[in-house]
Amino acid sequence: MPAHTFTFIQLISNYPWYFYVLCFVLGLAVAWLSYHRSKLRPANGTFFSYPIWPLFLLRALAVSLIAMLLLAPVVKSVLERIEKPVVVIAIDQSQSILTANDSSYYSGKMLKDIDKLKEKLSDNYRVDQVCFGSEVGDCKQLKYTQRQTNLELLYEEIYNRYDNKNLGAIITLTDGIYNAGQNPLYTVRKINAPFYYLALGDTLPKMDLIVKEVQANTVVYSGNSFPIQVQVAANGLSGKVCKLSLTHNGKTEYQKEISINNGKYFTRETIRLTANQPGLQRYHISLSPIVNEITLQNNEADVYIEVLQSKKRILTVAAAPHPDLAALRSMATRGGKYEMDIMTLSEYNAKINNNPNKLKEYQLVILHQIPGSGQNSDNLMEALAQAQLPIWYIISNQSNLGALTKFSAPISISGSGNSQNDAQAVYSSGFGLFSISQSALDALTIYPPIQTPFGQYTNAGDALLNQKIGKVQSSMPLLTFGNNGSIKTACLAGTGIWRWPMALYAKNQNFDAVDELVQKTIQYLSTVTDNRLFRVRSTKTIYSDEDRISLEAELYNAAFDPVKNAIINLSIKPDKGVDIKLQMLGMGDRYLADAGLLSPGHYSWSSNTIQNGKTLTAQGEFLVKKTEIEYLNTEANYSLMRAIAAQQGGLVLPVRNMDKLPEALSANNQLKPIAYTDTDYQAIMHYKWLFFIILALLAAEWFLRKYLGSY
Repeated sequence: MPAHTFTFIQLISNYPWYFYVLCFVLGLAVAWLSYHRSKLRPANGTFFSYPIWPLFLLRALAVSLIAMLLLAPVVKSVLERIEKPVVVIAIDQSQSILTANDSSYYSGKMLKDIDKLKEKLSDNYRVDQVCFGSEVGDCKQLKYTQRQTNLELLYEEIYNRYDNKNLGAIITLTDGIYNAGQNPLYTVRKINAPFYYLALGDTLPKMDLIVKEVQANTVVYSGNSFPIQVQVAANGLSGKVCKLSLTHNGKTEYQKEISINNGKYFTRETIRLTANQPGLQRYHISLSPIVNEITLQNNEADVYIEVLQSKKRILTVAAAPHPDLAALRSMATRGGKYEMDIMTLSEYNAKINNNPNKLKEYQLVILHQIPGSGQNSDNLMEALAQAQLPIWYIISNQSNLGALTKFSAPISISGSGNSQNDAQAVYSSGFGLFSISQSALDALTIYPPIQTPFGQYTNAGDALLNQKIGKVQSSMPLLTFGNNGSIKTACLAGTGIWRWPMALYAKNQNFDAVDELVQKTIQYLSTVTDNRLFRVRSTKTIYSDEDRISLEAELYNAAFDPVKNAIINLSIKPDKGVDIKLQMLGMGDRYLADAGLLSPGHYSWSSNTIQNGKTLTAQGEFLVKKTEIEYLNTEANYSLMRAIAAQQGGLVLPVRNMDKLPEALSANNQLKPIAYTDTDYQAIMHYKWLFFIILALLAAEWFLRKYLGSY
């Protein structure tokens, strides 16, 4: 809110001032002509005797105002607002705060001290308060329940809220530990305001034993040996001994004593196991507790591994070497579900040469710029058709675009020549062959454009991605899927996808979103067509305990037309506890169920419905893993706070010295009020109250004349 508001009003006209004097003269003249011989004047009275003078005055004022309105003057109003600087107080609500020695103060008196600080600052500043952790929001109580600390998200939110406003300063109460998002040191550079920190937490290492990190492949294959690497850290426990244990299905499969030989101890232990049981497997790692540890929350961890029967093999045949090929292999094989062989067309002819037995070793073929211009790939295409293998076409302006329709690709392009466009990927909202997570869809804005052939596109399939050329979002398909009888196909109408994982990693430091896009494309194409009339699946196989659990179902009749308004029952059974009973809700051609947030553990589910008197069933399983990253690091990071304060201007104070902040803020010349001036021009004819004044004058004159018996 503005601290002060001033309004100045000025009358502006295109006529000189004496025109307005003439308006009053005209009003007087009309009034004199109206009443100088009036019968209402007393016999011995003068012209201004009662009741002539009030009637004269009312008529003169009304006529004068009407004459002035005919000159069309303009009212100029100037509004001047003086806006206080905004001071944002951001309070860390993550779980790690309560591991500090001063936790009782943080839970109790600190909020009262913050209220006193806000009261002192409110005379000179507008004070806004937010709380943050894994998300940013308003708060009136300090609960410290957030399971992550994302300082980057906090400062992005402040930047978006107060951009183009008079942001004076940001005061952050935190221990400086962040475990989500990027380093805030780089994010804050775009905020033109000083940063003040009220430091929470302890910089002295606490007595603590920590399962720092557990590394393992998320997917292994039945019968294979695989490693699980456990990182163990210990602070202030020199000379102590603990026991590292790994259990699976209630059975201890590994145990080892660890002797801690210094105050800042760290070690890696590699445990080798054999995958014997297919399905989702949970391995529990724990460290035996030691007396006087600050917390036991970080003494254990779970790792979840999906054990599959065998890997799917993908054959990629390319017209020529290209950076897309290595990128596709990385995106497809990361996670261990798939393996890929890459060959040029000449290598394919030498090694496989359309041998049906060798082709049947693969579940999917990716053709990169094949069919190509000037290349005879008819024999290859005929062999793939005979082998009934799904095909993913990746084309460019060097492809033989005229042959796409001949080989049943889901896209045909005409009139392209050798030209190409730079096209960015955008989601096609009508796509329904399989689901893509919101994080993968959000990442589309990060990816740079790829090179697509220029021409007239005809889409014969279902588009997952469309092309955005420049700022224009078109209906031309970029990634689309088709189905030629029992053979699935897909077509990516462009090359340059190798840039996508690089851009994603630069932003998020992971490849998850682009891996999901590629692997779900491969999964859909390589999966044998599902002819079941009743299908139910969970959107994930492994959830965190911060994810909402959702399942979706499809129901078809004998003609494979979607069945709507059916009753579909769902039962979710935990290993321990009470079953969850739900009824799935119809949403278009699908049915959805939201089980909400569930506790960590293994869950099996079963679903049933009745179709034409016959009971149809489906079953499956999923895992919910525990998220406890706040307890992996409990040592306050004051150096980060000092670095940001030095870079942006500001300082770092212990939280109990927050009463010194008002003086520090007043000494900073950046925190100044800003004056805003708004000028408005309005024709006086638009002021309705003038009309009512004139009407009131004339009505009063008429009423008085009637009252006195004159007409």
